[in-house]
Amino acid sequence: MERLQQQLKAMKTFKLRRWTTGAEVGLVDSGATHALRPRKDGENVQLHPLVDVGLADGRAVRLRMAPGGSMISPSPAVEPIVPMGQLTEVLGCQIVWSDGSMQLKHPERGDIPIHMKEGCPHLSKSVALELIAEIEDAKVGIPKQIGAFDEEVCWMRRLVEQHTVLSTLPERIKERLVVCPGEWSSIPGNRHQRKRWRQDGMMVHLFAGPDSGFTLKKALRQHGGPDDKLLEVDLQRGPQHDMLADEGVYAALIRAAFEGKILSIVAGPNCRTRSLLRHVPVPGQPNAPRPIRRWGGEEFGVADATEEEIQKLHADDIMMWRCIFLFMLSTYMRRARRMNDWVAFGLEQPASPKDYMPEVVSFWDTKEWKAISEEFELEETTFKQGTMGGASPKPTTFGGNLELNMNAFQRRNFGGPVKVSSSLDLSRWAPGVMAMVSTALIQQVCQSGVKCKAMTWEEHLEFRHIPY
Repeated sequence: MERLQQQLKAMKTFKLRRWTTGAEVGLVDSGATHALRPRKDGENVQLHPLVDVGLADGRAVRLRMAPGGSMISPSPAVEPIVPMGQLTEVLGCQIVWSDGSMQLKHPERGDIPIHMKEGCPHLSKSVALELIAEIEDAKVGIPKQIGAFDEEVCWMRRLVEQHTVLSTLPERIKERLVVCPGEWSSIPGNRHQRKRWRQDGMMVHLFAGPDSGFTLKKALRQHGGPDDKLLEVDLQRGPQHDMLADEGVYAALIRAAFEGKILSIVAGPNCRTRSLLRHVPVPGQPNAPRPIRRWGGEEFGVADATEEEIQKLHADDIMMWRCIFLFMLSTYMRRARRMNDWVAFGLEQPASPKDYMPEVVSFWDTKEWKAISEEFELEETTFKQGTMGGASPKPTTFGGNLELNMNAFQRRNFGGPVKVSSSLDLSRWAPGVMAMVSTALIQQVCQSGVKCKAMTWEEHLEFRHIPY
């Protein structure tokens, strides 16, 4: 921001040789010192300074300037302008002119198709906007290249060690939150889906269950929502969905969070080590699962836990906190980029039985959840899945910032009763819950805009305005 202010003082008026709208192309301009683009989805342009811009026909207009130096057009149909000089100086592209045509080679993308129109080099509008985004990221210092992994990892380690809640977690959890950000190619889906998610953002459903039955994606489609905007992740869909692995989908979602592309996260992590059924003796089965969490310092595992119990405790805690960490990171990164920093969040776990079985260590009663919910203004919504098409009553709580309309989906016919052979049959959300969550996502993520809070990347790195 200081560099931007120096630019504004040194140059009172910026110039554009052309400004056109309507075409699905972008211009590579050798004379441009700043890029021109439309407003990004969710971007609060009122936070950006106004600059005077002189047009080739003599007119003067005032445009907003993003922290990365791009001028923002009020028209979404504007033809983007990519400064040729910044392609080489900032992104390290190679440009070769030959017989009146231009060749553009990106250090990562390779050759980018260029076509000449009226003697000027053009490229597709989508590619132009992606290149402008890369230039902006590089100019404000947001790590992107492989060489910047150390910066990203160090930043996350600082976050874990300085955050009021994360810093108090057991070391075995903290050390598994921070991984080297992965690549988009590790996100489950085809190349077309990943390209669209990287451009427009995506909604994420963690621990979604198998790709069969009434999934959240099917509920979104049934209610007219953009089901192609949703990524569903669950180990039952293949090893590439393993959220416990340090490489793969979790590392790739860290990358998506750093780029501000995660719009929402809903999840129901494994609750087997927190189940109240562990506190209910089973006649004739002395070796039935026992309580392995206790209040008073053993919330993350009892001291005499067996090796098998320790593995389950660790796995459940890592899944839970990786889910929360992705939400926190997504919020902080979007805030640092001056985007709409409201990331939808919904965490599902069994409802607290503190009124009739207070010895159960419910996640909702822990000091960690209470602190997280206070920082992000999260609330709890409790209901019985049995009234929403579930096969058993199953008291459930959703913690997060989604406004869930329980009344609209209770006592409705969602296909009749389901035969239950084990507790695993109850792991997937009831049909009414799927419908309720999908409707909330459609209304609050896909169709709404929320005023974002301002924070520069430098402020974010220094932790100046995050309430730790």
